[in-house]
Amino acid sequence: GAGTVCGGCHAALEDLTGEASSAPVRMSQRTEVVPGIHRIRLTTETSTPLPASIPGQHIIVKGVIDGITVSRPYTLTSSHTENRWREITIRNEDHGLFSRWLCSIDQTETSLQISAPQGDFFVDMTDSTPVVMLAAGIGITPALAIARSRAEHQNGPKIHIDHSARTENQLVSTEELNRLAT
Repeated sequence: GAGTVCGGCHAALEDLTGEASSAPVRMSQRTEVVPGIHRIRLTTETSTPLPASIPGQHIIVKGVIDGITVSRPYTLTSSHTENRWREITIRNEDHGLFSRWLCSIDQTETSLQISAPQGDFFVDMTDSTPVVMLAAGIGITPALAIARSRAEHQNGPKIHIDHSARTENQLVSTEELNRLAT
């Protein structure tokens, strides 16, 4: 069962077993969507499609900082049908080693690796049972992926999202969520 919840130990498991399960990617885009929150697009370095995801799942992003391999789980915010790239939306934490590094590195020169999508928190787009999501701040990321997937296919459950934050400028993707709702 190791690695089945957040996946934070995947790098250690790969070292122990000698089995690499990560795909090489490059950062093809990084945009600050609101102060301190960055949307990052990770593009595969090969023509091989990335494995399918389910709306709400996460990936493990791995990079080398000062010679040390560091990995962190991040929820996907891209639609579940996208197989050429992955998108994550992260908060640049003042004391966060990996998030500070990821939000400041040279996009064109840094190699990263990502895991296949994983996690048991997801929404089945074939189920018609309505989904209610309560999200605070950057916790909107799974709801964003789910709303994008729902809008892309024009089918699936009704989705109700209640997004709160301390201040209005911390609300991530409000305009996009309003557009998707229509």
